[in-house]
Amino acid sequence: MAFLRGRAGPASVLLGLASLLISAGPAAAPCTDDGAGSQLARAAAGLAAGQWCDFDAAETPGLAAELAVAPGDENNYVNWQHGAQWDPVHHLWLFHGYDYAPISAAMVVYDEAGNRWYVERDRPFAPGGNGHDYDQTVVDPETGAAYYRPRLSNTVWRASWDPLAKAHAWEARAVAPLGRGCPSQAAREANGMAWDGQRHGIVLLSAAEGGVVCFWDRARNRWRIDAHIELSSAYHQVVEWDPVAGIAWLSDYLSLRHWQDDRGKVTQLASTPPFTLGCCGSSGADITADPASGLFVVTREVDGQRLWYEFDLRADRWRAIDHSMPPLGSNVGSLGGPVDAYGVIMYLSAGPGGPQLYLYRHAR
Repeated sequence: MAFLRGRAGPASVLLGLASLLISAGPAAAPCTDDGAGSQLARAAAGLAAGQWCDFDAAETPGLAAELAVAPGDENNYVNWQHGAQWDPVHHLWLFHGYDYAPISAAMVVYDEAGNRWYVERDRPFAPGGNGHDYDQTVVDPETGAAYYRPRLSNTVWRASWDPLAKAHAWEARAVAPLGRGCPSQAAREANGMAWDGQRHGIVLLSAAEGGVVCFWDRARNRWRIDAHIELSSAYHQVVEWDPVAGIAWLSDYLSLRHWQDDRGKVTQLASTPPFTLGCCGSSGADITADPASGLFVVTREVDGQRLWYEFDLRADRWRAIDHSMPPLGSNVGSLGGPVDAYGVIMYLSAGPGGPQLYLYRHAR
């Protein structure tokens, strides 16, 4: 009953106000199905900068059941996670999900080619006690390999997508163990990790030794320390990657302090975020890099109100997003992730009404 939301003319504004009065919240038209290509490609093509739409085509029958940790259970794999990653080789949108009741974890994969979802529960490692594994999944954009560090572990697993089996095959010895060149992470959970596209490896932020930034060099299969920094929290750190500037953004949990890592040079940023950062759960922020501009779209629910900001890492500048944005649910149960191939962000919100998917184009 609604329409594409975002920057629009007066007529759309009037229609939008009417929709708000009726539904007490913004709504979006289904994404366009016109043109050629996949459902995702067609949907993204219909969006101008600042617009979002309801990606109904990907809300496939049975998706709620697939995401549920048990048949008929309202608890799902979207509840405890941080952000999704884009695999540009196989055109997959994926994340690690977790829930406490019962304790269960899985790799959740959206496959663009088939417009299908796959939930990989059979992984070769246990889900862990409290599931604090949030920001520890990265994808190498050159190979499509996914990397993941389980909590309280020095092992970073590598996963390769099998297009026939529609699942990832995991390897435990592809990455040199932590504890050599980087402090041991055997007592650490919820580290931040991101793929460094300039140096071709993994940036890891941990509270070990009070705060350390490490880098894994894929070519040499070695860890080394970029810098020691002072962190205030023992976990829930975040690392995100600006794909345009080629710089990593690091943030501490429930803190206003943040840093950048530019090819191993780590410096604290001067700006003050509009709310505390860090990842996950009921108190963290959702941070997604816009694949077209490199600007970060940052959102968090504060005192029952969802706030949206843009962060320009290169300029160290924040700007409130003043146009309509997707109606995500609570911080628990919502996540975003880039779709690099089409310059948009996809958001997944899983509430009592079932999973909702949205596409948003921040810039062209």
